[in-house]
Formats: sequence, structure tokens, C-alpha cells
Amino acid sequence: MTDKTQPAPGATDSLSARQAAIVPIAALAAAGIGHAVARDVVMTRLAQDVPGQMGAFARRLADAGVTVQVLYSDHDGRLVLRVADDDLPACRAAVRRWDADRAGSHPEDR
Repeated sequence: MTDKTQPAPGATDSLSARQAAIVPIAALAAAGIGHAVARDVVMTRLAQDVPGQMGAFARRLADAGVTVQVLYSDHDGRLVLRVADDDLPACRAAVRRWDADRAGSHPEDR
């Protein structure tokens, strides 16, 4: 397991966001709630008004060999993915490509 006080190499989240996650985890432990661990997640957005977006995105992840462990949507329309640590690089690459396709450009074209 990596040091959860620092973002993993190539992580898109900021150090301040990671540090902010440490406080609630410490509070849970202090309250005797049990073991808590901060994990890296990958986030993207789907076009909410386009049918089939989740299926198309899931196909991209499957084609990249990514196994999703947990998936949920936050209250701001972001899709939040928790994948195995070994799948993080492939998941991040698939999400970058998905986001570039939605924006109409590809990172390798820049």
C-alpha cells in the first residue's frame, strides 16, 4: 500500500485535497469506528442527456482491462471510480481519452 498522505504518482488530485481526507479518517479512528483507509479515485463526467453514456464508458474501461470495484456519482454530476491500484494507470488513461473525446480533441493531437 502506498503512503496515503501523498498522491500516487500521476494522480490528478491535489495534495491539499489528500490532506483534507486525513482529518476525517483520523476522527473515525479516534472514535473507535474501526479501520479506515484513503484510496485514490478517478473522476469524469458523462453527458447526462445522452442515452447509453454509461455503457459506452464501461466498454472503454473494459477494453482497457480496468475492473471497477466501486462506482458512484457525487452531487455535482461527477462519476467517481475506485479501481484496483494496479488498474489506476489504465483507468486514468481511459478517462483522459474519454474526456478528450467529449471535448472534441485528443491529447496526442495537442
